[in-house]
Amino acid sequence: MSSETVNIGGTSFRIEPLRGHENWMLWKWHMTAIFCELELDVIIADNAKALVPTIPSAPTETEQKAIKEWE
Repeated sequence: MSSETVNIGGTSFRIEPLRGHENWMLWKWHMTAIFCELELDVIIADNAKALVPTIPSAPTETEQKAIKEWE
């Protein structure tokens, strides 16, 4: 088992690459912990949804910015 070091925002995390069902649960647990540490867990929450503009064909500048941040 070889793990890789991932650097995100000046913080290093060591995680074993996903190998399908073989290590899915452990990989998911590690990834969730990393997202929580980086305070990004809101984007992986079960109820997290991207912004839908009030008028889909003509999003406001604020809505466009929020959509880009979400992406």
